[in-house]
Amino acid sequence: MFQLIRCYITRYRVEGIIPESTSKLSDFLQKPENRVTWDKSLKVYNMLLVDFPAYPSSSNYIRGCNHACGHVCSPLQENPAYSKLVMFVQTEMRGKLAPSIIEATMPSNLISFLLNVKDGVKTHKIPSGRGCHHNGHSLFLKKK
Repeated sequence: MFQLIRCYITRYRVEGIIPESTSKLSDFLQKPENRVTWDKSLKVYNMLLVDFPAYPSSSNYIRGCNHACGHVCSPLQENPAYSKLVMFVQTEMRGKLAPSIIEATMPSNLISFLLNVKDGVKTHKIPSGRGCHHNGHSLFLKKK
């Protein structure tokens, strides 16, 4: 017997200009142990490996799958002391969560993440290359 299950994979791309060099920004983002200090959406950050057969579905959790996701840091051509951060997220939420809920919440969550990165870089006082100032936030969100 075959069963057709409709999957809702939603793809997002979000871009932002971060006032930090590419190498320092990459180092900052690659330290998950520090993420709870700057990412306002997290209270605790733990990495888990879940074997689905050992953990049956529960109404207490929403299961989902993040497909190929990541970020790219590249120097800003106009000012190499700044970085362009591009994040790619492909998420597939399962269960009874309506796709409209994901559509309503993911864009603002991704933009909040970039704003948290920008503020976190300032808060953690990573020595910047040239001491330049950048006023305002430059963020772009594109749904694929």
